[in-house]
Amino acid sequence: MRMLAYPDHNYPPEELPVMLVPHTGINAAAGRLFKRPLVAFSAGLAGHALLDLVPHKDISAHKAEGFMVMLMLGLVGSSCGWRSTAFWCAMGGVLPDVEQVLPWTDPAR
Repeated sequence: MRMLAYPDHNYPPEELPVMLVPHTGINAAAGRLFKRPLVAFSAGLAGHALLDLVPHKDISAHKAEGFMVMLMLGLVGSSCGWRSTAFWCAMGGVLPDVEQVLPWTDPAR
């Protein structure tokens, strides 16, 4: 099956590639539901686990993905506040897969 978004790869539907950016955005939005940053951070970890229940294949663009995640976290932190529940829920949502964007884990090296 050829996917339009990924023309160079053949992915079965249960292994569509997912990046950390959706984890960041969805958890930032969910973080607005909480009142305490620690609770929001824990909810972000749980939200990451819930999003990982959807069958997918983790991909990593390393530099590009890391930049996009940092940009999103920066936007959430600067617009909502660095101590906001939105920021800390997004952080919790990204943390479990942070090794995917670390430069020393780049398979191209």
